[in-house]
Amino acid sequence: MNLLQNIKWNGRWYPQETHVSNHRKAVDDIREYSNHITVTVPDQSQRVDYLINSINCNDTTLQASLVLVRANTNSMRSDLELTKSTLIEVDRSHRAPSNHPDVQISKLDFGSGR
Repeated sequence: MNLLQNIKWNGRWYPQETHVSNHRKAVDDIREYSNHITVTVPDQSQRVDYLINSINCNDTTLQASLVLVRANTNSMRSDLELTKSTLIEVDRSHRAPSNHPDVQISKLDFGSGR
């Protein structure tokens, strides 16, 4: 439950797809634990809530998708797979490169500091 409730994704260190996969694994682990201890396995809507509450990224496209999920567009609040595919689709690591020019290094100076 720690991963589901406390780990936040900010979009900087790894793709959202990895975060979603970690959430899936956490629920699979809880399901396995439930065979040995008393623990409640989250249902689909709870898993959606955990997932959308774990996203802490200011990307406007992602925020718009989160609004759609929270508004229950196409019943996404109860359909984890639809929610995941919607969120992963707008992840900036999956988007085409922007129109910003490429950064080029014009000079490297290894002489200083040696």
